[in-house]
Amino acid sequence: MSNMKDMTTGNPLKLILFFSIPLLLANICQQCYNLADTFIVGRYLGKAALAAVGGASGSLLFLVFGFFFGLGGGLTVITAQRFGAKDYDNVRRSIATSLVICTVITVPCLILFGVMARKTLVLMNTPADVLENATVYLRIMYFFGFCNIMQTMLNSIQRSLGDSKSPLYFLALSNFLNIGMNLYFVLVAGWGVAGVAWATVISQVIAVACYLFYMVKKNPMMRLKLSDWKFDRSFYLEHLRVGLPMAFQFGITSVGGVVLQRAVNGFGSDAVGGISAVAPLNSVTFMPLFSIGIALSTFVAQNYGARDLKRLREGTRQSLIITIVYTAATSLLMYFFASSLVEIFLDRTAENAAAIGYGVHFLRIQAIFYILLGFILVYRNALQGMGFPFYPFMAGVVEMFCRVFGALFLSVWFGFTGAALSHPLAWVGSTVLLAWDYWRKIKMLKRTGIPERVSK
Repeated sequence: MSNMKDMTTGNPLKLILFFSIPLLLANICQQCYNLADTFIVGRYLGKAALAAVGGASGSLLFLVFGFFFGLGGGLTVITAQRFGAKDYDNVRRSIATSLVICTVITVPCLILFGVMARKTLVLMNTPADVLENATVYLRIMYFFGFCNIMQTMLNSIQRSLGDSKSPLYFLALSNFLNIGMNLYFVLVAGWGVAGVAWATVISQVIAVACYLFYMVKKNPMMRLKLSDWKFDRSFYLEHLRVGLPMAFQFGITSVGGVVLQRAVNGFGSDAVGGISAVAPLNSVTFMPLFSIGIALSTFVAQNYGARDLKRLREGTRQSLIITIVYTAATSLLMYFFASSLVEIFLDRTAENAAAIGYGVHFLRIQAIFYILLGFILVYRNALQGMGFPFYPFMAGVVEMFCRVFGALFLSVWFGFTGAALSHPLAWVGSTVLLAWDYWRKIKMLKRTGIPERVSK
């Protein structure tokens, strides 16, 4: 397939940047959908509906879908390493293995979380004026969320093969459909919050069907043979060794976010609405960082498979430089223009004044510490690309405990400001652990070399 890219040769900086550009455009497409969702719900359904779709539901959705996104990213690290080693038979076997593992784990979990949606929201102290809409939204997203996970899994497979363009095309298709159906279901059909959820589900079903057809037709690695599906215990365990820690890393990190969201819910719907308005702003700001991180993970995995440590290190170093420059600029922008940015999603009225105040305060606290999140994404993706998932997982544990500490103590001692400080506190702890482990691993590999078994 012409879009597949061997990243074991060529200029590392150029490869990472060019690989990350389609990822960034894909993220922009995704955020255009998120921004459109937030704009439509906030402007036409009100702040309570916005709190239901964003703040009250967002952390729970990330808890579940983040787990599976992490699983997919972890499983395809093995795919990328085999591709870098030019072991194409095992690339196909890895794709089949990843699809089976993802499907078997995903379906029962989505059903369980859908059934438990309302009880979970009640346990999170969700405000009464938000509870019903949040329950409807979560149940639709969970019960019909398999295509969301499958689309992410297919994206991870393509990226592991050095193709960041195909995911862009089909994510753009999904989001184009999503925005159009959002407008129709909310403004014309009058389905409210349920219409927002159904727009997401239907667009993903259509996009995944088109994606699968395209991949099988154009990508020889996706033309799986019957022998590729054969169960091999050691091969499955090799995938689970990397995939499960990455999945639990996302899941555990999300637990901290859920606990923190519960604390924020205690400040009322104004606080939830303010944070809901900030969420898409942070997402837009973080897009280039996430894109560089994903590109670096693929670059590192392929070069680890090719046993080229020097090249691996150079790619990581250049990614750090890009991150420092970018976060310095965006921190200043988000801090000084926080009020204007929040008012994009919440019209400046007397009714929304308190929510806007919460959003501005939250955004400014986050902006000061953006550089730490950038370091996390570089070191975490480098370690995961090498197939070392334990300390990225432990960093997720650290993030969880920091956010729980913020929810249980900082929010009590310092109010909303304490809750807002929980994310930066989590970033500090995670950065220290990941940076230490990355340099420790590099020192070890310089001494021992990359194991030859990766290339077999």
